Amino acid sequence: MHIPYCKSKCGYCSFCSSDDFSTLKLYSDSLYNEICERGREEACDTVYIGGGTPSVLPRGEIGKLIWFLRENFNIESGAEITVEANPDTCTDEFLYECRRAGVNRLSLGLQSDDDRLLRVAGRRHNYAAFEKCLYSALGKGIENISADLILGLPFQTLKGFEKTVKHVSSLPLKHISTYALKVEEGTEFYDNEVGVDEDLQAEMYSAGVEILANNGFLRYEVSNFAKIGFESRHNSKYWNHSPYIGLGLAAHSFADGYRTENTANMSLYIIGKRESGREKIPLQELREEYIMLALRTRDGMDLNLLKSAYGCDLLKEKASEIKMLRDLGAVKIDGGRLKASPEAFYILDSVILKLI
Repeated sequence: MHIPYCKSKCGYCSFCSSDDFSTLKLYSDSLYNEICERGREEACDTVYIGGGTPSVLPRGEIGKLIWFLRENFNIESGAEITVEANPDTCTDEFLYECRRAGVNRLSLGLQSDDDRLLRVAGRRHNYAAFEKCLYSALGKGIENISADLILGLPFQTLKGFEKTVKHVSSLPLKHISTYALKVEEGTEFYDNEVGVDEDLQAEMYSAGVEILANNGFLRYEVSNFAKIGFESRHNSKYWNHSPYIGLGLAAHSFADGYRTENTANMSLYIIGKRESGREKIPLQELREEYIMLALRTRDGMDLNLLKSAYGCDLLKEKASEIKMLRDLGAVKIDGGRLKASPEAFYILDSVILKLI
């Protein structure tokens, strides 16, 4: 579920979000209508409320949204229910409301523990605000907490990033995501011609993987690290090609071989003209997508699933390529799954291109 509101836009952000709150009431009403219209009886075992910044919503809204979801979807007992929050708007009242509504996982936008870099990135909070939010959430019984970090911010050094990862991985978190900065058109960074040193990012990533592992955070996807048993169940659905329903502005859904897309136009969404595209995905494209997504994960791809669901006997079709990659130590086959080796995560795009 997408909450497309933020107090301000970060310098690197290209997501569909706005700091104009004048439409919030109308947007919420349309979102409630969409929830009611698209409700299903099939069991749902994960819910993810992201943004934008869900923690900017008026008090009472998160609880109401989750109540609507429970009324219209079959959300299982014990479902993973995640809400994103930014430290500057993550108040005690917000956290109490989340806990009462059954939220059991919190994803906090930290990005760095260096206040100078946070200002450069356009973040509205400092590190102290993050720490306050973290310990407040723990005190209210939300123990499964994730934090995001960006590598490659302007003025960020390898030594500084290593220090940040050591610090953040020592905190009582269960999950850490690390994302390489990408400067995309339509962002403040793009307009200001901010550059990215990809070689430095690669060094940061390599150092981060080692530090996180030493602190008990195991890589289960290229950018995601978790303590054992705390991998994001929701995000894993995307990588495993499981069906999902997206609600809200610019949200995407995937089920039965179709991908649907909601409009990114707020005016159209508010008046109920929500769906802007629906396409049947060709089998070849589904197959390539599965290979690409599954290889990003620690568990790799299920070769039997690839054959039964997508009609692809990869061991036969790509026998020479697989042999070459195995000889290079880039992939291995274990228990009917083809996996990228830890070293191959640095050249994953090249490995994927050999297999699609």
